[in-house]
Amino acid sequence: MKTTRHLFSFIGALGVAVSPAMAADLPAASPSISPNPMRAVSALNGKLDLGGGALNGNGLGYGIGSISAPIGNAYGVQLDALAGSFNGDFVGGVSGHGFWRDPSKALAGIYSSYTYADQRFGPVGAGGKSGIQIGRVGAEGELYFNRVSFEAIVGYEAGDIKGRVFSFADMALYPIDNFRMSIGHRYVGGKHVAAGGLEYLTPYKFGSVVPALYAEGRAGEDNYRAVYGGVRFYFGEASKTLIKRHREDDPHTRIPDELFAIPSANDAKKAKFPAPKLPSSGNGFMFE
Repeated sequence: MKTTRHLFSFIGALGVAVSPAMAADLPAASPSISPNPMRAVSALNGKLDLGGGALNGNGLGYGIGSISAPIGNAYGVQLDALAGSFNGDFVGGVSGHGFWRDPSKALAGIYSSYTYADQRFGPVGAGGKSGIQIGRVGAEGELYFNRVSFEAIVGYEAGDIKGRVFSFADMALYPIDNFRMSIGHRYVGGKHVAAGGLEYLTPYKFGSVVPALYAEGRAGEDNYRAVYGGVRFYFGEASKTLIKRHREDDPHTRIPDELFAIPSANDAKKAKFPAPKLPSSGNGFMFE
């Protein structure tokens, strides 16, 4: 319950912070997306996330870098990399997107990723292993309807968790061009999770760099809870709005959601590599 209260407080604080700017920028009848076919990625661009929060009561801090590039007019690619700390242990991940996109209509492509968490399960000499490794591959799609976007990835995950289908799905609304609200669902590590998020592109510009504020919350099975957020720096055309960045530049980075499978992998490895009992001390007692 405490994490849930923190989630609503964090998202509420972000909403209060951006309300004056939203009031000064009432939505037009439709977002400023060109009705004509455009390049899948408008130009070489990137973004940098600096964030943190809590996952099931354990601290999470991270940095994520992404770079997107066009391949001709109809196709694009994006590469993402994350490095951070979860409960005091290193976590990292990489992902790739290859896609076709018409920014006025839709995106369709392929997605793959690899995540790692540096955790130990039982003494190595007893068969324990250090670290959690999870790989994913799937199909990615987005549909654009005026100020509403539907986004999803469906695929297969395997590694130090049971091999199974995974999925991410979101419905996003842009009340104004520079503010996004989303609700969605995740199925990772065998758990169903509800998702919600906010993002606001600030009016501040530092050359070609524009910062945004974001907050995300998760709640799901087995009392799963997460809240995180931070600052996202967009690199590229400084005058571009948030909705245009999301539809003309970079697909969403999904690595933070992939970290949510770590608790499931943690439990599976502990069951597979239990710590052995030490030999008797000779006085009838067993050391644990």
